[in-house]
Amino acid sequence: MIKGAIPHYFVKMNSLAHLDLCLNYLIRFEGNMSPLSYLNLAYNQPYYTSQSTGHFLQTIREWVPEAIGSLCSLQTLSLSNNYTLSCDVSCIIETFSGYAYQSLMHLDLDLAVSISATWAPPFQLYDIHLSGCKVGPPFPHWLATQMNFSELDTSNARILDTFPPYWLALLI
Repeated sequence: MIKGAIPHYFVKMNSLAHLDLCLNYLIRFEGNMSPLSYLNLAYNQPYYTSQSTGHFLQTIREWVPEAIGSLCSLQTLSLSNNYTLSCDVSCIIETFSGYAYQSLMHLDLDLAVSISATWAPPFQLYDIHLSGCKVGPPFPHWLATQMNFSELDTSNARILDTFPPYWLALLI
């Protein structure tokens, strides 16, 4: 179990492609680990020390800084089950470079964040896990633009609208 910041030796591993840091007490993700293709920060609880403000980090912008946008090889990002975090997911994804936009395929955000209905991601996802995310009540425009998915979990995503009719053709 890691408490605090990610150890510096992880940041210095310039060939590290798969990093699973779930079930820890991280202060924040920081560093330039651009070769990463898989990053799992699920089930983390924000951690603070007596030197800090004494408050839990409440937003993903505080916990996952803009440095995540430098992960140009990132294909899988999991921020699920971070119950104390709240933020619009676009505040993270907006920081991604053009290369990261092209490579991101798997996004797991269940119970982590809300997603703006007007957000327009410039990438196509293969796996979309949004269980418990606030993406409704109208069917979100950004989700309607996703045409290449093989997995979709919108359980408890607060969508009170109909799915696009052209999606039925994708599912058959």
